[in-house]
Amino acid sequence: MHPGVLRGTAYGSARAIKACDVIERLRVAASGKKWLKLCHGATFALETLPSVLGRPFERYMMFILPILLMVRDGTADMRELAEDAVRAIMGNMSGYGVKLILQDTGSTGNEIDS
Repeated sequence: MHPGVLRGTAYGSARAIKACDVIERLRVAASGKKWLKLCHGATFALETLPSVLGRPFERYMMFILPILLMVRDGTADMRELAEDAVRAIMGNMSGYGVKLILQDTGSTGNEIDS
């Protein structure tokens, strides 16, 4: 299936999904290393949910970041998808949301990677 079709489906799903347990379902789908298309679709959904739902979605970031780290451990293609998702998520976050993530990771944001 073409990545554009998967991404379009993910946008449609992101608009339709507002029920509970969505994050858990995406986690299960993303952990399915056996079904790579399902994993791709879950990663696209994780990328599009924050841009569609906006700032109210920030409270779910603590649940999404571990999923993206898990997906990132896969193939080079999956690493690229996870990095795209993180870029999209961080691009839509407020300063408060970034502060929440830094608190969760134990970082102050002042460290420089060496």
